[in-house]
Amino acid sequence: MDVPPGSFGDLLAMCGICGTAGFADPDLLRHMNDLMAHRGPDDRGTYISPDGIFGLGNCRLSIIDLSSAGHMPMSNEDRTVWITYNGEIYNFRSLREELESFGHRFRSRTDSEVIVHGYEQWGVDLARRLNGMFAFAVVDRRRQPATLHLVRDRLGIKPLYYVALKGCLVFGSEIKSILSAPGVPREVDLVSLHRYLAFLWVPGPETMFRHIYKLSPGHYLTWRGKQHSIHSYWDARFEPTKNRGEKQLTGELKQVLGEAVKRQMISDVPLGVFLSGGLDSSAIAALASEITAEPLKTYTIAYRPEDSALEQSDEDASTAREVSQRFGTKHCEIVVEPCVTDLLSEVVWHLDEPVADPAAISTYLICRAARPDARVLLSGQGGDEIFAGYRAYSACRIASLMRVIPRPLRGGMLNRLVNLLPLAQAWIPGMNAGLALGVHRT
Repeated sequence: MDVPPGSFGDLLAMCGICGTAGFADPDLLRHMNDLMAHRGPDDRGTYISPDGIFGLGNCRLSIIDLSSAGHMPMSNEDRTVWITYNGEIYNFRSLREELESFGHRFRSRTDSEVIVHGYEQWGVDLARRLNGMFAFAVVDRRRQPATLHLVRDRLGIKPLYYVALKGCLVFGSEIKSILSAPGVPREVDLVSLHRYLAFLWVPGPETMFRHIYKLSPGHYLTWRGKQHSIHSYWDARFEPTKNRGEKQLTGELKQVLGEAVKRQMISDVPLGVFLSGGLDSSAIAALASEITAEPLKTYTIAYRPEDSALEQSDEDASTAREVSQRFGTKHCEIVVEPCVTDLLSEVVWHLDEPVADPAAISTYLICRAARPDARVLLSGQGGDEIFAGYRAYSACRIASLMRVIPRPLRGGMLNRLVNLLPLAQAWIPGMNAGLALGVHRT
């Protein structure tokens, strides 16, 4: 699963990474960093390998260990292994203890340094041990020839794009930084355009730009000697459940979700929770409120009735208030009167690729409003993919059942009934204009 770019999945709790292999240009790295400055306002750095083959850049948003000891790019003691890193490793403390038992010594309290020493100990197999959301690059000068690894987390929460041209590699957290490199063509990929029109975003590994790709979730890329290869280190596996009833499975699910929320609340800066009032964000708010000693901060976007007429649900704000009261959160309801035409250029700048989901604007607004008080926001992004919550999943099931109906009936009568749905919404309980349009499109 690749988190859609419109999710702004890492707009908060993120850094920006970039780099090159096959050549290194200090001015280019600084420019790539400048283009992603919004991702990491706390610190900025670059690294050029002594042989001039590799360059790394980083814009840091400090979450764990706010001191200068967390400066990136970061190296091991003899400066033969370097990383640039975006993300958060939730099991970094247990990994650190294990690495210390092997004799590794640490200069900081960061999870970044755990990746450095973890790579020294286990090589790229370190990725299998990491529990978190991450995208990082490792330059290993101990190897001959020297090697670059790009690694992305299991579900693709953190973005990582790359282009390979003429034996060289350019990568970054955002496409705009890659486009600033010389020789990178700015051409639309027509196949990706077709997929965008079908799916409303561009599935990986392709992007809307020819030659620029997303590194797939659960994969790593290795560049060595002007050649690159891509490998999978993880894939989802689902084993059939045996002799376990719904009650037991429900208890196990709650335990797993509780542990996941607890891990993600490790932070040296203030954090909060997106609260839309839906099942996913409400469950996270409920579990997080059990963990924190202080009232949890929750954030909701609310619109005026005239601005939410075509929303599929116009009760998000009121439901979020009920959830907040139930769990005693410190709730912030942000009422906006958006002028979409003024926002579009800024939202498109951050998206890098087109995504036909107006929720991207709401997510952007709430992130911007919450940023002064919370640098990390937990959200339910990905819940609908894991628990089959989208209408598209129901549509696939309905489509399979409808195959028993003769084709003339499917193409005639049923199509006419669906086309009447927007006109008949006033007589259907619980139906509004936005929901009618959504169901009609599905």
